[in-house]
Amino acid sequence: MRFVVHAPPVSPSAGVRALYLLANELRRRGHTVGIAELYAPAVPHQIDSVHIYPEIVSGNPSGAQKVVRWLLYWPQLHLADWRGPDDLLVTWSDHLWPGAPRLMLDLIDTDVFYPKTKPGNGDTLLWVYKGERDLSGLSNTTAWHELRMEEARPLAALADVLREASLLYSCDPQSSLNVEAAICGTPVLFSPTAAAATRPSIIYPGWAYGPDDLARAHLEVGYAAEHYEGVRRDIAGDVGRFVELCEARWGSG
Repeated sequence: MRFVVHAPPVSPSAGVRALYLLANELRRRGHTVGIAELYAPAVPHQIDSVHIYPEIVSGNPSGAQKVVRWLLYWPQLHLADWRGPDDLLVTWSDHLWPGAPRLMLDLIDTDVFYPKTKPGNGDTLLWVYKGERDLSGLSNTTAWHELRMEEARPLAALADVLREASLLYSCDPQSSLNVEAAICGTPVLFSPTAAAATRPSIIYPGWAYGPDDLARAHLEVGYAAEHYEGVRRDIAGDVGRFVELCEARWGSG
């Protein structure tokens, strides 16, 4: 098949990495894949391709007849034209759009993100990114250091920061950093706003949905790396199933 993946420029964002990784996975399987800017119109030789938009794109700027909406985050439902009636909707995880076919990829390099070998240094890391800044779940006496996406650092350096800390306080309920922290052996405490968006849809070793849940998270975080290996095995067939969905809808051309 022929695909066009609409993506922002390469960046450390997990969502952006997912779009480029999907393109590479489709090419590896023998499909023709182009990369286009988010709102770029289709060039003539791409008009009959399957165009894949992330949820941040509304409408159909390419003018394509074959459109996939890939929900990597909650869709912008306030936009009336965020998808068309004939679009194929797939989702990163079920809680983003219950019942939609899943398309999840293995984004985490476990040669870089691996469990710590000594206790954390007592530091709390704050992660807001795409979430709503909500510090109400933190004690007034808690000192924290904020991680920012714009602080460009190699993944190995980020993993070291996660391993050195004792807690990640996350305001972003749909971020790969939550998984990466747990794999590194650092529990994740979701802000009340983020917890309301994820619970009870996701139960992950090392994730806490309130201060009263932290004891469990500390006990279970050591199983997070093993748990991710199970996730990795479970999602191994997602790209193949996605291609089958596209072929069933539009043929194999």
